[in-house]
Amino acid sequence: MAIIYTYPTKNATASDKILISDSEDELKTKQAPVSSIKDAIDVVDSITATSPIIASSLTGNVNISSTPYSGGNNVGHVPIGGTNSTFLKGDGTWGSSPGVTPGAPLNSIQFNSGSSFAGDPGFIFTNTFGVPKLTIGETSDDQGGMIEIQSDENGGVLRIGGGSQMYYTSIKGSENDTASYDIILPTAGPGGNNKILQSDSTGQLYWINSPSTYVLPAATQLNLGGVKTGYVPPGSAPRNYALSIDSQGNAFANVPWTDNNTTDITLTTTGTSGASTWNGTTLNIPQYSSSTPAVALEGFNTFTIYDSTEIVGPSEGDPKLTVIRQSVCDRDCEISNVDFFRFVGSDPVSVFVYLGSIVAGGTLVLSGSQSGGAALPGVNTIVFTNSEGEPTPHTFTAGDDIVVVVSFGSSVDGVTLAGSKTLISDPLISRFNNDFLVPVGLPNPNPPDIDLGTMLNETSAGDPTNVGVALHFYKK
Repeated sequence: MAIIYTYPTKNATASDKILISDSEDELKTKQAPVSSIKDAIDVVDSITATSPIIASSLTGNVNISSTPYSGGNNVGHVPIGGTNSTFLKGDGTWGSSPGVTPGAPLNSIQFNSGSSFAGDPGFIFTNTFGVPKLTIGETSDDQGGMIEIQSDENGGVLRIGGGSQMYYTSIKGSENDTASYDIILPTAGPGGNNKILQSDSTGQLYWINSPSTYVLPAATQLNLGGVKTGYVPPGSAPRNYALSIDSQGNAFANVPWTDNNTTDITLTTTGTSGASTWNGTTLNIPQYSSSTPAVALEGFNTFTIYDSTEIVGPSEGDPKLTVIRQSVCDRDCEISNVDFFRFVGSDPVSVFVYLGSIVAGGTLVLSGSQSGGAALPGVNTIVFTNSEGEPTPHTFTAGDDIVVVVSFGSSVDGVTLAGSKTLISDPLISRFNNDFLVPVGLPNPNPPDIDLGTMLNETSAGDPTNVGVALHFYKK
């Protein structure tokens, strides 16, 4: 009969014993600790989980789960919420792909429009019957398209062909352009054979006839063209001569000349008055004389009024100016007058000439001045006089060293003359001061000394000038 035992209950521990049948010992009943059974069936003692896997506890009743991807460097499973038109962004959220819907119109080439793709009705691609075509321009709005091929100074190239043909036809822009220009195609085709293109000044091309064999038209009085050689003058035009062509293609006329009409003329100078006479073989010209000698002009220039390069005169801060320059007389001459060109002002000008040099001093030989308020713009003349106002010309010898002094007065409205400001500025050849000089005896309440040495002592080596006045010295 069966015996039923009743045992108390407890929580098992690893050291508790249970009865087993030993398969390795004829299934004999044996005792075994609970811990040996756990090792035999490879039971997990405890669970350690790392992100994104999560374990609810290390042992016992354990729940295993994972975390969704939350962005950045984290890991996790794909979160819920995605669709076939969205994508998982780096922050762990779902987003829509930009530009999924192309820009209008249909068949337009797409381009970057800042934050999305866009199209334009002037940039269309079609492939009708397998022929790809790119259309640039908007015909519905009458807007012409443009293809711009930029390049460096060697010119851009539009290349057509290639592929299986291996060869290209290239249209190349001109090199080293100096200006933009247009070439406008004709409005229609050539309409026939032997046509060439001709351009007008705007770049518009036109078809014109080009005969297969060019025939030079004959020249007329009104039209250019070809001429013939071998001309034979008719008897009514014995002085018409035929043209010939030399080896270099130059046309010339060979005019034969034979002098068969020689007339000898005898020249005589009989008499001192009356008209000249001619009797067919003799020309007589009387030897005319006059008791009044002809007026002769002789003299020299500093430089001519024509060669002047600037307008010169006192500055606003220094209303008076005296310019002293060294020169040399280049011919034997007697001088009584001097001319110069005045631009503005009516104040007087004085001119002095000394025999000598800036370095050694000199002797005054010519002096003259204008009266204030009487001078006008244009060529002005000073007659050299003595203190009594009598003309005092002086005779110079070629090679005389001379010093020319020009003094500008300024008390009413100033004065400016034709001259130069680019002459040599060196104390050996030029000086200046801010006085106005007039000859002794002319009206001047306090006339400065016009002795050259005294005048030069009032300047220094630091007072050279590049200013000069155009002066014409002569006898009249």
